[in-house]
Amino acid sequence: MLEDLTEEYRQADSWLQVESLYSLSRLWLNKGDKQRAERYMREVEELFAKYKESAEFDPAAEAAFLAHRQVLEYAQKGSYHCFPLVQYNNHWSEADYVRYRVAEAKERSIRDLRERNLYLTISRQRQMIVIIMLFFVTLGGILLFVYLYRRRQWLLLEKEEEIETLRGIINDVRRDDVRCTKEVDVRKLMLQQLGVIKTIAGTPTEANQQLLARLMALNEETANALIDWPSIYQTIDLVYDGFYTRLRDKYKDVLNEKEIQLCCLLKADFSTKEINMLTRQSLQTIYQRKTQVRQKLNLAEAEDITKILG
Repeated sequence: MLEDLTEEYRQADSWLQVESLYSLSRLWLNKGDKQRAERYMREVEELFAKYKESAEFDPAAEAAFLAHRQVLEYAQKGSYHCFPLVQYNNHWSEADYVRYRVAEAKERSIRDLRERNLYLTISRQRQMIVIIMLFFVTLGGILLFVYLYRRRQWLLLEKEEEIETLRGIINDVRRDDVRCTKEVDVRKLMLQQLGVIKTIAGTPTEANQQLLARLMALNEETANALIDWPSIYQTIDLVYDGFYTRLRDKYKDVLNEKEIQLCCLLKADFSTKEINMLTRQSLQTIYQRKTQVRQKLNLAEAEDITKILG
């Protein structure tokens, strides 16, 4: 039956004929017919080369064929050569080793590639952090520059306004025919107490710079120390019919010293800006003290503080 199947496989030109011929060689060897076993085995070896590269080829069959050839040789000659089988095993061992090395190299390459990708990712992240930091540092520098520039412009504008205010006070002192004599006396005394007239005297071309430098060096405490308030109070009393003495006697328990000074300057017709220039009090402080005086004296917001004593 197997020989009939082999003929069918021959006509179909299939790999199965190699397997059936191999089976016939084994069967005839088991029956003791070594010649038929040898004949079928030779056919197997001839067809094996033909089908080795085909898609039907089974690599495991090659080892079986080689082993059967060794058994057949031993049955015929009483000895066999193991070299073909050993060579075959070595071949597959080397192939396995090569596959192992290739797989290992591939895995190592993948691992190295991942490490490089990770390193590149970290490097890009660091670069991005550096760029962001530089951006914020640059932005901060720009904002700081803009702030300092605007602050400088504001300070220059403020000092220009102070110079104009002070120049107006000085002009009022010099123009006795324009201002009331009483007011001029008080203003002149205030300027003399601060040393401003002496500061602006000399070379007119440098007067504004000297004046600005002098004023910038003052604060409320130092400016207040330069003013001889007893002399100011005495002048206020002489010029305005005892305004300071009446204010002190009537409101000494209500108003503090700073508030009394403010009332005297307001009575002498000093503006808020001029008081800021002469006493170096901030505008906000002056406005707050005005509000406190009105609250303590129960005056309306629009009511004149200097009218309280006539």
